[in-house]
Amino acid sequence: MNQNGYPTLVELKNNKEKMIEKGEEMLKELTNIRILLEKLRKDEEENLDKITELEEKENYLATEILKLDLGIKILEVIEFIIENNIFRDYWKIIEEKIPYDELLEIVAENGLNVKKVCMELYKIANIDDKDILNKIQNLPDDECQKVSENTCMQINKYLDKIISRIIKLKELTNNST
Repeated sequence: MNQNGYPTLVELKNNKEKMIEKGEEMLKELTNIRILLEKLRKDEEENLDKITELEEKENYLATEILKLDLGIKILEVIEFIIENNIFRDYWKIIEEKIPYDELLEIVAENGLNVKKVCMELYKIANIDDKDILNKIQNLPDDECQKVSENTCMQINKYLDKIISRIIKLKELTNNST
């Protein structure tokens, strides 16, 4: 890490790799829980306490995986900006003016859109370089919007599953009384 709290490109990639590995482990655990839940619902549907406990764990893991996924995508945006040297020597000015945590927020607030993030950084750092501005304006913004839309679709699917599980639990509870 440099003196301004920014990780080096190598550290950024290592952090991303660790997050990916952690996400893969959590996905395996989530898959095992879902298999067990399916079996319990089929064979032991009267065991509501165990089903509820596993569903809560499933929801927790799914939420944590979504958080990791967002974190990975944020790091990918920063990695792209640094690797492509979009700001050249001005990156040092950005590091001095914007704390790293704030940079992470800027990436998230701009929907993981590299072009929007770069324009925001350009404004905040008060950079006045037409070459940098042209470089930013020539960045594609379609790809990042697709990533953001994909994330929203995943969250909506996840919420739909939670709602359907709650409805099933209510039905099971009503049928058992």
